[in-house]
Amino acid sequence: KLPPGAEIGVSFLINTSEYCAEVVPQLELMVQQKMNPNLAGKVDFNTEVEAFMDLAAYCLKALLGGVMDRLDPAFRTMQSINWGGNTHVGEESSYLHACNAVLIETMPKIRSSLSTSYFNNLCNKLATEILQRYLDVIWKQKRITDESTQQLLLDTYNIKALMLQLPLLGGDVNNSNSSSKPPPASPLYTKLVNTKVSHIEMVLKLISTPEEMLLERFKIMWPDGQPSDLQQIMSLKGTKRNDQQVILEMLGLSAATKLLNKTATTIFTGGGLGSSSSGVSSSTSNSGNSSGVSNATSGGANSTYNAAASAAALASSHMKTFTQDISSTARNIGNLKWTSTTKS
Repeated sequence: KLPPGAEIGVSFLINTSEYCAEVVPQLELMVQQKMNPNLAGKVDFNTEVEAFMDLAAYCLKALLGGVMDRLDPAFRTMQSINWGGNTHVGEESSYLHACNAVLIETMPKIRSSLSTSYFNNLCNKLATEILQRYLDVIWKQKRITDESTQQLLLDTYNIKALMLQLPLLGGDVNNSNSSSKPPPASPLYTKLVNTKVSHIEMVLKLISTPEEMLLERFKIMWPDGQPSDLQQIMSLKGTKRNDQQVILEMLGLSAATKLLNKTATTIFTGGGLGSSSSGVSSSTSNSGNSSGVSNATSGGANSTYNAAASAAALASSHMKTFTQDISSTARNIGNLKWTSTTKS
């Protein structure tokens, strides 16, 4: 925990460490040039350079922790709001006013004291920490009403605007003097904020989605989402346990069907059979291939069913019938005798 004003001293310490890490290699070279060439190779200041770099990294971590510690009361306020009982949508929530006040007070001091490279690094880390903490508070709720979801979407828009302005809080953006005007946020920083905020907005939109449309929207909006993610969203919606189980089973069946279609396409496009370019295919070789296809199909399906445990019983029944048909077809193809035609 940093006491008030300590962020300036920590910033100066980071600057000093950065300067020393840059100067020490030059000092090493000067010493080597003054020495006997036979002994110059024994002069090595790499350990000292690494020590200064480690000190700068430690101080940056302490600076980040100090800012997040000052933001902690605002996130505790957010956590204590009854999002499961809110029935109206208002202006920007009070906890965001608190976040804004802390950052406006702290960031200008840091920006005026810290080197540009380390200040940009701090902004990247701070935006990541703040947005992740914001999402964590949402996940920790027991229930979020539709009205609360709309309020959180409004708050998310406002916190996005605050994060995009974070690198500019330490300078006068209206000053015509280019030396005092802060540079715009880097494209990488803007992309980082937009990506994380988009994920938060997606979660909130899924929470407000009607149950009958939830599964389809989940697959479209969160294609790499896991069953546990869907279950957590349904819990925040207040979906009944039995209804959750039904939807999770439907998600598992959808994943299994997708795998089966992909496997069947691979088999019938030649992925599981030997090449026929020579016109002759060995019965023994093709039989072995067909067995390998059957095993690969079962293995791929089993991994899917393990991931969707709630749908295992029903999905395995469909899988068994399908693999039997595929194995039978592959064996029949493998037993065919192929003859080549040679042009005279």
